[in-house]
Amino acid sequence: MFPCMIHEFDNPNFNELKNELIEYSYCERKKDPIGVKFSNRDGWQSNPSKVTDKNNLLHSFLVDSISNLKVIKSFINIRIVYWININPKGARNEKHTHPSCAFAGTIWIKTPENCGNLNLYSPFSHIGSDELGSYESNFNKSFNLNPTVSTIPKEGKMIIFPSHLEHSVNENLSNEDRISISFNLIIDNN
Repeated sequence: MFPCMIHEFDNPNFNELKNELIEYSYCERKKDPIGVKFSNRDGWQSNPSKVTDKNNLLHSFLVDSISNLKVIKSFINIRIVYWININPKGARNEKHTHPSCAFAGTIWIKTPENCGNLNLYSPFSHIGSDELGSYESNFNKSFNLNPTVSTIPKEGKMIIFPSHLEHSVNENLSNEDRISISFNLIIDNN
């Protein structure tokens, strides 16, 4: 009962676009080397942008990737706001949520080994901590009753989750940049 839906899938066209997406990300950082600071610590984040131009490599890639989310009603109009994250060694993202949208998500573009897992925190972990602690570990495992779930970043993998779900990204321990594109999906009721 009362599940928290997390969608995870791969973009089948990723490998043919990977190098262009990496180059695009670094070009965006070159245009605005300061970027913005939200949850990111010691990394670079672009200003949020709306997906508007289907002829733009990144815009069309995001639309193509998100179209793999087949469980959304076909008549729902979704607006996409995205930002690029380039996190060098030592960079991380603190626990946060994404207000003013229905879904949040990320797609990984460059993921060296040990570049930092994405942690998703149960919305019930505080109010249900005594309950969860009373069950046998096999029971908790069989029903995914975990206070935190971590996912290992993989190039081309996308994860979409409710925007109210708290999440963070562990420190990048590799010697290379981790590059991802994070986004908000806004349901347009007009």
